[in-house]
Amino acid sequence: SDGAVGIFNEEVKHMPFFMLRKRDGTSLYATKDLALARLKFEEHKIDRSIYVVDSRQSDHFRHVFLTLAKMGFTQAARCEHVPYEMVELPTGAMAARSGNVILFRALREGMVGHVVSHYLEKYRGEWPDAEIEACAHQLALGAIKYGMLSRDVNQKIVFELEAWLELEGNTGPYLQYASARVGSILRKAEEAGQPIDRALLEQPARTHEVLATLVQPEERELVAVLDGLRPAAAQAAAGLRPSLLCTYLHELAKAANRFVNAKHCRVLQSEGDLRIARVWLMAATHDALRWGLARLGIVAPSRL
Repeated sequence: SDGAVGIFNEEVKHMPFFMLRKRDGTSLYATKDLALARLKFEEHKIDRSIYVVDSRQSDHFRHVFLTLAKMGFTQAARCEHVPYEMVELPTGAMAARSGNVILFRALREGMVGHVVSHYLEKYRGEWPDAEIEACAHQLALGAIKYGMLSRDVNQKIVFELEAWLELEGNTGPYLQYASARVGSILRKAEEAGQPIDRALLEQPARTHEVLATLVQPEERELVAVLDGLRPAAAQAAAGLRPSLLCTYLHELAKAANRFVNAKHCRVLQSEGDLRIARVWLMAATHDALRWGLARLGIVAPSRL
């Protein structure tokens, strides 16, 4: 109409017309999204495309996918919009007019400073300054990523700096701390001449004999939680819901800490097959925590 270009997608009942180019030739987000999709499909041979964008753009992407299908791209059926809610402060939404918008650089610097002053300053002189700064950076980014990914797609994300940085509760730093704590036990076991004997795992009968020594409730619970890693990861991937993996990792970290805190489950004070089994259990827990955090884009510090 008058030089403007658009398409009718009757499937979107309340807003069927989708503008692709304005009458003065100006391109729109729709124009760019269609061009990018075409580039993905034709030049990069992408078979599936996932758009992680604000939930307010749901109608826009429904139009994009319908239009791609009408353009003949069979991949349109495998395009998905994963919506997320906006990040808010405890006082409400951020807005430039209100002057309460938080810029990422200031946020990162504030969180790094908080981590150093509350958790890492006591290691000054014992740890290299570069390691303290790197660890603080890892905890700050871990807190931000986990704070957002642990909320389901239909939940509002309320940012609370101190709460997200807690070393207890359902936070990224809590999981990072659990991983570092388990890693510390493994290092001490190796220093004591009891490294992980992975070759023993290739002997089924002997492996069964060793693992049969794990009879304490905390040990059995941790084994059971570890067994849930594969289904939890598969469910999170299939549903495009990283929050499910976050929930699982939080349960794993809690089970690991209950085991470590139990006086009757001391790894380094145990002997014989029981010591071997507990070292294996810690190694499996460490691997699972680090693997899961890596899937979320979170680095697990080697010590904390």
